[in-house]
Amino acid sequence: MGQRRNKVFHPIYYASRTLIRGQLSYMVTKKELIVIVFAFDIFRSYPVGTKVTVFTDHLIIKYLIMKKDANKRLIRWVLLLEEFDVEIQERNGVESQVANHFSRLEHEVTRSIIPINDNCSDEHIFECVAKSEVIEILYHCHSSQSWVHLRSSCTATKVLQAKFLLPTLFKDEYAYGKNCDQCQWVGNISKGNEMPLTNIFEVE
Repeated sequence: MGQRRNKVFHPIYYASRTLIRGQLSYMVTKKELIVIVFAFDIFRSYPVGTKVTVFTDHLIIKYLIMKKDANKRLIRWVLLLEEFDVEIQERNGVESQVANHFSRLEHEVTRSIIPINDNCSDEHIFECVAKSEVIEILYHCHSSQSWVHLRSSCTATKVLQAKFLLPTLFKDEYAYGKNCDQCQWVGNISKGNEMPLTNIFEVE
């Protein structure tokens, strides 16, 4: 994006994006149009209400926009551009050396390495529980006399404190609590199940 002052063009901002996998198979003209739509999207506050000139070395874009039998994707892009006062002009690649240089510049792949955190707590050894033993462990941690019908999060905490490892601990505990008769009896009564209140008349 740039602006011409005193017949001299001054660049203001450079922007770029990476095509997703599906867009890589587009023809060159559609790729060029994607760039224009992308530019108007991120610089939306600048071109609104002003006349904007788009310089490109691919002038066929101008005729692609005016194509009547376009597909749905192209129509959607054209509708996005109709909000702005856009004029497309041709400019040779020699006259846009900076933009061409940035568009062909290959970026090095940089991988950030996260440093190792040596302040971790010591390792804990848990016993992996078989499926046949899950119900018994949940019974002792949830509904035995030692732990009197705790809620799901507390029961799961007790299981972990007992050094047992259940792959689906929270899912199993939630299902166990739903099937616990005593928990269902003493649970909160919904408004739909409340007894209706009636007036009591006293006759003297």
